[in-house]
Amino acid sequence: MTVTVRALGSLRSRVPGSVTLENVHTVGEAIEQLDLPHTEGLAILVNGRLATWDTSLQDADVVQLVPQISGG
Repeated sequence: MTVTVRALGSLRSRVPGSVTLENVHTVGEAIEQLDLPHTEGLAILVNGRLATWDTSLQDADVVQLVPQISGG
């Protein structure tokens, strides 16, 4: 099984463009393989729908990671 992960915002410096991962079964497994710091507060989308760390993945899914935006 292969999934594509795309990171947005400040995460682009850690995951440029998109990354293809193999043998991942949940969103959490995919994020752990990327070894990203500060993953709390991420908005996670799978094929354009909100997801959680426990969301199961299927072959050819696209996972988007959107960090929190802060400022004032």
